[in-house]
Amino acid sequence: MNKIIHRFQMQVIFTVVFLLTSVITVAQDTVLNKYGLWVIHSLPEYKRTVIKNQFNQMVDLKQRMPDIVLDLRYAGTNNFMKEKLYKAITTTYLRKPAADSLFKIQVQLREMGLGLKIFDAYRPYSFTEKMWLPVQDDRYAADPKKGSGHNRGIAVDLTLIHLATGEELNMGTDFDNFSDTAHHAFTNLPEEVLQNRLVLKKIMEQHGFKALDSEWWHYSLPNAKDFELLDIDFKKLELKKIKKMNTESLIEIFERDLNKLITEINLYKDEDSLWIIKDGISNSAGNICLHLIGNLNHFIGAILGNTGYVREREKEFSLKNIPRKNLVQSIENAITVVKESLSKLTTADFEKIFPLEVFGKPMTTGFILLHLTTHLTYHSGQINYHRRLLAGS
Repeated sequence: MNKIIHRFQMQVIFTVVFLLTSVITVAQDTVLNKYGLWVIHSLPEYKRTVIKNQFNQMVDLKQRMPDIVLDLRYAGTNNFMKEKLYKAITTTYLRKPAADSLFKIQVQLREMGLGLKIFDAYRPYSFTEKMWLPVQDDRYAADPKKGSGHNRGIAVDLTLIHLATGEELNMGTDFDNFSDTAHHAFTNLPEEVLQNRLVLKKIMEQHGFKALDSEWWHYSLPNAKDFELLDIDFKKLELKKIKKMNTESLIEIFERDLNKLITEINLYKDEDSLWIIKDGISNSAGNICLHLIGNLNHFIGAILGNTGYVREREKEFSLKNIPRKNLVQSIENAITVVKESLSKLTTADFEKIFPLEVFGKPMTTGFILLHLTTHLTYHSGQINYHRRLLAGS
């Protein structure tokens, strides 16, 4: 009997120790603070929330939108605290839904000759506690008893700029102006200021953000409780950045594959074979070749190199029996166009949005160029298959 009791006591002890260890481990990652709020302090716990829901991902705004202007006020002393709160940061973050919406806003504004300037976005919770002390007015600072949309990664402080000059549009007050003049309801302002505020508010609300009545610069997503409060340092959120695209490497790839295309065209036993369409194949080698040439002359030559090339895409698939030497000459000309156009690009150009929406949404120039290399490789493979199919028959 004593042995049974002893065994039971040991099981109870082991169970209690296990439970206490589990609670301590969780508490180290996510803490119920003195206000009863659940705050994530560790990167592993944050990553677990991202695994459960991809929308929890914190997105580097400078990586997502390389052309966006950052004036991170709390990384300097030009703020109401008059001190540098954030240490040595060059970017900021938002949750994926907020960052995606901001991206669309930036694209839409660009068509109006305008852009965004960001004053603040994600803010670790501990800074909200510090910023509350001198203000203690929830019209202008978030009460740490509730937490902030900034702490959840869904709030952003921003303004509009003229892209041509970089100058801010007149909004009537500076950022961090804790007066009635900064309120949306305050109308004793020049018409220009009222219209500027309206432009910002309208486009932000159009993409799902909600304005804060007392601050013309502050917008957040409405579903705050869907996102946890975070108190994770900016440095821990930094992602490993992909090495910048190399112009010389891209030129080398295009030149290599276009020369391979010339080789394929020259390997056809006669010119007529270039234009034969076999069963199960939609286009002849000649037409695929014309398509590749037109593609590169259009997207790289005309769009990036300003060559003045005017594409006639229909003819790429309708023209027939063009002499082999003319096809080869056109490929050689395309090599020259690609080399001259790409050599003008800087590293920063690769990160800019490509001037045309190729896939129904904005893409960076670097992404489009990578796509063009794979497009060239894919269709060159089709030509190789076509040639070997004819040779086999």
